[in-house]
Amino acid sequence: MRNKFKNIFNLQTQKSRIQEKKIALINQKILSTQEKISNLANMLNNVEIPRTGKVTEVIRAQSTISILRQDIQISIQEEKEYKQMLMDEKHNLKMINIELEKSKYLLEEANKEWVKHLQKQEEKQLNDISQRVFY
Repeated sequence: MRNKFKNIFNLQTQKSRIQEKKIALINQKILSTQEKISNLANMLNNVEIPRTGKVTEVIRAQSTISILRQDIQISIQEEKEYKQMLMDEKHNLKMINIELEKSKYLLEEANKEWVKHLQKQEEKQLNDISQRVFY
């Protein structure tokens, strides 16, 4: 019984570590996306529409601005999705940690029962030895 709870505890510990790694990975993706948004915004600020010159240059600048805005919107949407994923994974981690605490408690209780069992066996053996000595 004790080994069963120990295996469950080890499994919950592994699940917790995996979940923490997932959360760290999502945090990295969020930071990367925020950095991408910042870079795109800087690029957008640096694009200038020529006041004079060829029409193709004006059209090219406008299309560049349009593409950058689309990329920013896509990145903002990605960031929202990652943040939602992060919330979901944090919730999963909380649930795993609850299960981990349960398995930890059950393992401790099983260990206590095992110690009691060993103490009873030891006491019985001591009684048997003491009865043999007196008889």
